[in-house]
Amino acid sequence: MSSKHQKFAAVSLLALLSACTEICEVPSPAAEPAPAIAPVAAPAPTLAPAPVLAPAPAADKPLVVIRFGQSNKIAYKQQLKDAIAKAEATKPGLTYDVVSYVPTIGDVKKDQREANTAIRNQQGITGEMLKMGIPAQRITVRSVYVPVDQMSEQEVRVYVK
Repeated sequence: MSSKHQKFAAVSLLALLSACTEICEVPSPAAEPAPAIAPVAAPAPTLAPAPVLAPAPAADKPLVVIRFGQSNKIAYKQQLKDAIAKAEATKPGLTYDVVSYVPTIGDVKKDQREANTAIRNQQGITGEMLKMGIPAQRITVRSVYVPVDQMSEQEVRVYVK
């Protein structure tokens, strides 16, 4: 596996792991006998596009949506601060889900670059939330990969859980 493919696989795995917010119990192998498996020749390795994860349900209205478009230098801090302050004034101690929506085109190099930029944008937003006094244990982060025909620019949505 080339270095480029390893990096893509690592970021894809990181995105999948960041999407996990619950730990599920897995039954022990002794609980059920293992099925008989006939040996099969391994298929040639292929590079799959980044996974497309389901977005937040439509009923979940985001607290704030920050669209990055062509520039990552978006003035979002005041908008974020106002939205968080209003939410905390209504119900202190809320937990927040910071979801980065990343458009993908199927080109490994470009999708990787887009994913890296989305992670930096998401980290900037969560960093601002931490500066506002929201403890890290009340913030979850995840990424959603969306085909470019459904979303053409990166955005980060902050949801109240």
